[in-house]
Amino acid sequence: MKRDGVLVIICAAMAAFVTAARPASFEKPGAMRGTITVPVYLLDAGGKPLPAEAIPKDLTLQIGAIPGSLGGVGVPIQTVHIGRDKKIQLDLVDLSAKLVTRATEFREADATRLELTPEATRFARVSTTVSLNSDAPAELAVLFWDLRANGSLSLLFCDRPCRLRASSAWKSADDFEFDALSAGLVWMLTKRNRHLHFMHTRAVNARPALVICPPGAIDKIADTLVR
Repeated sequence: MKRDGVLVIICAAMAAFVTAARPASFEKPGAMRGTITVPVYLLDAGGKPLPAEAIPKDLTLQIGAIPGSLGGVGVPIQTVHIGRDKKIQLDLVDLSAKLVTRATEFREADATRLELTPEATRFARVSTTVSLNSDAPAELAVLFWDLRANGSLSLLFCDRPCRLRASSAWKSADDFEFDALSAGLVWMLTKRNRHLHFMHTRAVNARPALVICPPGAIDKIADTLVR
């Protein structure tokens, strides 16, 4: 999988932690909840919020599972109507239960040289797209953004504690220091550091928001949402 593809896909994400049996709150590790409320932001090509009248009423979030890899096409597993709502509810218990049956051993393409240990870990990444019945721009980026850490989020599922690293021989602008501390759903945070490297780590106390925008507006999200 090419690096650009990985970064676009990783940009579609979220951050918090939830166990396979009982999801944990992204605010307090000890507090348990099965559903989280996520604010929704729809942006134009310039990164500015769209007026309500410009948002299709039939806008729907399609959540999918990508088994055993960070990149690829997701198999639909959950649908959430958005329309002109400013927030959505995500059922993490249902999502986790469906990912249990979809997860497979990690099989990332050799070009990326990523290593997930233990090797027997069953893994899946959550994908996000939107669907429309009305006429609207076909190409839209759909991603989760951490309002606290100001970076993109990816929601991953692992059936046991594990770690994701890039091979030491792989020369890339991406550094992976991701550790899942328990089985279940875990959010990966992606940020670019001062050395222009993309750092991929486990998100801590994340505040996920769902962002929908033209791909060219992704670089403007930080300035729009975090002021």
